[in-house]
Amino acid sequence: MAMVDNTFRAAVDNYHQRAFHTFHHNGEPTVLGSLQPWIPRHDCPMSEHMTFWQERLGSAWPGTADLEEQISDFDERKPHNVRSVRVDARVPGFSRTPDCLSWTKSNFNTWMLSAALLCRIAQPNPRLRVLHLRLSAHADFYTVIEGMIASNPRLTDIVIEDDSHPDLDGLRRPVLDLASLCNDENEDSYHELERFIIRAPAVQVNAVDCGPFFSRIRSAETFCLAVHQFITRQSPWLWVLDLLKNMRYVDRFEVSMSLQSNANYRTLRLPVDPIELRYLKHLVLDLTEVDARLLSRLQAPLLKHMQVRSLYPVASHGDLAINHFPSLLCATIWCPGGAIERFRFLGLRKRQYIHNIPDELHLQQEINEGILIYVLKINPSLPTVPEDTPERPSKRARTISSGLQNDAPRPQSI
Repeated sequence: MAMVDNTFRAAVDNYHQRAFHTFHHNGEPTVLGSLQPWIPRHDCPMSEHMTFWQERLGSAWPGTADLEEQISDFDERKPHNVRSVRVDARVPGFSRTPDCLSWTKSNFNTWMLSAALLCRIAQPNPRLRVLHLRLSAHADFYTVIEGMIASNPRLTDIVIEDDSHPDLDGLRRPVLDLASLCNDENEDSYHELERFIIRAPAVQVNAVDCGPFFSRIRSAETFCLAVHQFITRQSPWLWVLDLLKNMRYVDRFEVSMSLQSNANYRTLRLPVDPIELRYLKHLVLDLTEVDARLLSRLQAPLLKHMQVRSLYPVASHGDLAINHFPSLLCATIWCPGGAIERFRFLGLRKRQYIHNIPDELHLQQEINEGILIYVLKINPSLPTVPEDTPERPSKRARTISSGLQNDAPRPQSI
């Protein structure tokens, strides 16, 4: 028994040395194409920001792990044996402060502790496979993160969560340069990533030069960039197409921006050919423009869950073909305009979907909220039912309707 106990103890110690984890997941970080909270807007109230992160990180948010204790624990380990790092380097209180600049000046020592923890983890480790960090938005931290990812070629699982408010109130905004996530020295030795998630509404992403990065993520199954803004030479929707061309195995995909921009981009090349995404099941796009120019080029026969938010109407460049996404189960669309245009945009037949829109909103020309649509499966051989444009009710009818007691809306077919 003593020998068994010693063997078991040695196995436990070995596992303990391989994993340095200082917090527990509320749920494994992933991408859900339905009922997922939207990324907070740049100018959102603090309540919206807090709601987003409580749904993401659980009811314990904004609680953080003790920085000094994490530093002490890491120093006692053998860093070269660690294969999985899950560290909370957030600065306590920063995610909810209304004055980031003043708060930073008065809590400089805490920032130094966070930086000290990151610098310890940033030492190159040829065994490191999993990197999951929780951070606060400091511009200098993301230079360390770039070097950390670039210098550990065997990484296959990367998750970065930054719960800072998108409006940094005068602080220098952090920038994550995708080109700096790879270096020439390790170019031939990089393992392909299986999961890559950056959820940081306060961080800009420089996506001007992405060639080496595209090679590193080409086998990723889960991909998420939910950030403040993208720096690109072309429209973000075109960059998303470039990204998807290199991700044929992706199962869950999200690209979201906190700051929507009206900037005019140059179209640098000819239209993109259709992109075959045979494994894609969850899709989240929150961009300035999401319309048929992007979605019509995606050949995703297994796509079931889709969530789209656009600064412009999704139907501004036409509608998708009927049953363009043949396996679509539910879709949430948030854009200017009414409900009918969003249904038609998806290429759905009449009576092929149900929704949860109150009668008084159904015919409105502008609905400033997301509309959730559940798709009903029908026999594709049946003839298409022609779509009739409903007439706007008269003023008298609208007045009578508004005077009635509003019951809770029930799903209804069209």
